[in-house]
Amino acid sequence: MAGADTWQTSYLEFEDRIEAFDDVDLLAVLSFMLHAMRARPTRTDLIKGLGFAIDTHAPGVVQLPLEEHLEEQEARTQFADALRDVLLQLQAMGEEVPLELLRERCHIPGVRFARDYPAQRLIDVVARLESLLVGDQPPTEQP
Repeated sequence: MAGADTWQTSYLEFEDRIEAFDDVDLLAVLSFMLHAMRARPTRTDLIKGLGFAIDTHAPGVVQLPLEEHLEEQEARTQFADALRDVLLQLQAMGEEVPLELLRERCHIPGVRFARDYPAQRLIDVVARLESLLVGDQPPTEQP
């Protein structure tokens, strides 16, 4: 069963920045991102990288070498687009991510969701991943 008090903390690094994430929260967001990426043209190496991180995780170890996967601007853009898609989906859900949707989208070895999950936890992960990606740069405005 998934829960913030039963999992470990994993760290992701990008350039000179590092962030700590609850494993289940991070893996759920990566799963939602993977679903979003498969729905649009996305680099296969980026999709494989996210899938590998999800499939091979261990408590306290989510291996996602962002610098390797986001070396090119195209990959960074696709990663950021997927984050935006996930954020919009999560915000539209209200306070809880429905259990049915978690079970449909989050195929995480060793994790079984037993109830709805707080959407804000995942929204926070998206925001921290965006911050990790852009650093101290101000967000660009969308036309």
